[in-house]
Amino acid sequence: MLVLSTSNTDLKTLCLWAKAAGLSCSSLRELSYLVHVSPRDAKDLGRVLRAVIKSPMKWQPELFLDISDRRTLDRLRRRAGLDNAKLCGETSLVDLLFTTQSFVDRSNSAVQELQSITCHAERRDA
Repeated sequence: MLVLSTSNTDLKTLCLWAKAAGLSCSSLRELSYLVHVSPRDAKDLGRVLRAVIKSPMKWQPELFLDISDRRTLDRLRRRAGLDNAKLCGETSLVDLLFTTQSFVDRSNSAVQELQSITCHAERRDA
């Protein structure tokens, strides 16, 4: 998911993600299952995380996601859980995403590691 979130372009398919990560599509799927995450859900979380990182002050995923229909955008927005969320104090949009998202169980160790890496990098760059 880290490759997705740091990509210069929106990697909207599993095969584009796999290619960017230097893997085959089947290897990427198997790695996802090994960490108990649906490949599609992992892809969607990574794409949304990239959109959040690219627009940290205001949640505008349509500017950073390569999406051609409103239903897909609406589904991703709903699962990200950020539309009605409020930023307060020291909480960043990235931190908030990991709290509100419904793509992958927050207790999953791969998601927790992604959150740790992403939030650490965000604080370092601030």
